Amino acid sequence: ATAAAAKKRGGSVPAPVAVDNTEALDRWGFRDTRFAADWVDGRPAVQVTSRRYGALGELPLFQLWSFFQRQLGVSMNVRDTLPKLPLPEVPPVAAGLLEALAQALPRERVHSDAESRLRAGTGHGLADIWRLRTREPDRRVHDAIVRPESEEEVIAVLKAAAAGEGRGFAVVPVGGRTNVTSATAVPSKEEDPRPFVALDMRGLSKVLWVNAEDGVAHIQAGITGAALKQELAEHGVTMGMEPDSMEFSTLGGWIATRASGMKRARYGNIEDMIVEARVVTPAGALWQRNGGGSS
Repeated sequence: ATAAAAKKRGGSVPAPVAVDNTEALDRWGFRDTRFAADWVDGRPAVQVTSRRYGALGELPLFQLWSFFQRQLGVSMNVRDTLPKLPLPEVPPVAAGLLEALAQALPRERVHSDAESRLRAGTGHGLADIWRLRTREPDRRVHDAIVRPESEEEVIAVLKAAAAGEGRGFAVVPVGGRTNVTSATAVPSKEEDPRPFVALDMRGLSKVLWVNAEDGVAHIQAGITGAALKQELAEHGVTMGMEPDSMEFSTLGGWIATRASGMKRARYGNIEDMIVEARVVTPAGALWQRNGGGSS
């Protein structure tokens, strides 16, 4: 609407702000957006490294520099920066696991690189971020990460996981990985020796339909809060679920953790919004109805 109005007035259309939506590995937020220290007009200041949040990325934040020092109780120096550490080596993937997963879904959606494996088992709690920031080498990580794009692929992964004769593996569903309880961490081999696979639900991220008149929508579990808000707005409706983590957290994660948002007083918690949920198990799918049983 803004661009159309500008054209109608004969004015220039502002160029879209280029952003990199890749998630940062070892801190909250996006890779292109962080606090950085710099000298501006002979004074130390904090600056935001992108224009993702509008004018905030264009201004030197002198008062924020003072605020950080006052609240943290430490003396800061613009030249003091954290070194960029290499990723630690991760153990080899369990024998035969990648081949088994490739039978369930296309190989390009099976990941076993170090960064994916390190991030899959961590959330955004202080302990998790510290492990990522310091590249803690001794913590067990997932053997692989899969990103299915259909219910059939989810079922195929779970059936492979339930295979007998020592060929099975544990599956941990993950979404935006914003938990603060280390809920997706892999237990030690003494606790559970099986291979561990993270099932990344963000491949299932569509709004399948919206009935604005009845206020009901059919939505896949891997959609992020920000994407969901935008898509529903195109239909003139809102879910009203806006947790602090909504840029990354997913609908499935909200349901699994009984999440609450900043508009709770008006719209309620997630359990007040769910009509039905379809849950997949190794034995098949079931429907969980709000206030009723499953079938």
